[in-house]
Amino acid sequence: MAQSPPKHAPIQGDIKGWQKLARDSAQGAMYDSNERQPHSKCLSGTRVSLLQSLRTLAEDPSRKIVWMAGEAGSGKTTIAHTFADELRVEGKLAGTFFFSRRHAKRSTFDHVFLTIAYQLGLQHPRVHEIIMKAIADDPALLAQERSRLDQFEKLIIEPLKHLGQIRRGEPGMSLILDALDE
Repeated sequence: MAQSPPKHAPIQGDIKGWQKLARDSAQGAMYDSNERQPHSKCLSGTRVSLLQSLRTLAEDPSRKIVWMAGEAGSGKTTIAHTFADELRVEGKLAGTFFFSRRHAKRSTFDHVFLTIAYQLGLQHPRVHEIIMKAIADDPALLAQERSRLDQFEKLIIEPLKHLGQIRRGEPGMSLILDALDE
């Protein structure tokens, strides 16, 4: 009699669903992607107080959204990249999306939830399972024509709820979206 695979081993449908999610997400929108090179980072000793303010705001459990605004060319992307790198090192980065007019997958909102979901799935095996179950239950969830609300609820909110339970007592994680005006 053939043994069933261990619970942690992905089944073939999960692998195909994960590969489709990886293909449909905007890999170049991740803060450290090759598409975004050269990566701009704040020079050592610069923007110290601003980065500290961001750290403080990100650690505040009552704070859900931090909005950084400024003139074009003022360094918001550089700050966002530097902060994302700091959060990654500390294990507090859930995901990023850096918009860009020059890249099709990064120039609209069409791939944001898929890209964030992909990154969330990399954070913890249980979160990965939740995302894969949502896709297995409704493969059209990955379609660009699909309701953004459905994608948000099933690929972002539900996994984040579980990630919050898994990480209970640990510092929160952050999502960074940059250049929404692009």
